[in-house]
Amino acid sequence: YKVKLESIQSMNDKAKALQSEPLNDELKTILPKEEEVVQNLVQEVEAARKVVVNESQLKSVRRNIEKMTKFWRKRRRICTEFLNSMEDCTEGTISAKKCLAGSGQIEIESDDAVMKQAKALYANKRKMSGGNSASMNKRRKVAGGAKSSGNKNGGVDASASFVAVLLGPNGSIQRVHADC
Repeated sequence: YKVKLESIQSMNDKAKALQSEPLNDELKTILPKEEEVVQNLVQEVEAARKVVVNESQLKSVRRNIEKMTKFWRKRRRICTEFLNSMEDCTEGTISAKKCLAGSGQIEIESDDAVMKQAKALYANKRKMSGGNSASMNKRRKVAGGAKSSGNKNGGVDASASFVAVLLGPNGSIQRVHADC
C-alpha cells in the first residue's frame, strides 16, 4: 500500500513539474526572443572588447582628479586650522572634533557628518519600504563614466545604496555604501 502511494505521489510531482514547463507552441514564440537577447549580448561584448583607451584622455582625467583632490585637501586643511584656532581661542568651549562629527556648537557639513546623514536617510527609506531590499538595491542609470554591459545608452549602473566617496591618504577613491 505504501509503495503504491509513494509511486502515485512521485507521478503527481512529475506531472506538476511537466505542467509548469512551457509547451512546444509556447517555446516556438519564446525561443526567437531569447536568441535575439543572446545575440545582442554577444554584440555588446564584442563592441566592449574593441574599445581602445585613449591615453591622452586618461591622463587628462587623472590630472583633473589630482587637481580637484589637491584643492579639496587645501580647503579641508584651512577649515581644520580655523576650527583648531577657534578651539584654542575659546579655551575648549568650541570643540573641533565635535564640530567635524556634526554634533558641535558650529554646524559644519564635514565628510563624516554628511556620510552619517546619508546612511540614516537610507535606513529610514528602507524602514518605510518595509525592508524590501530588492526595491532598495535596484540599479539606476547615472550619466557619464564607463559604460556597463546592461546600458544601451551609455552611463554607469549605480547602486541605490551608494552614499559617498572617500579619498584615501594616497588619493585613491573609495565608494561608500549605506548597507555596508
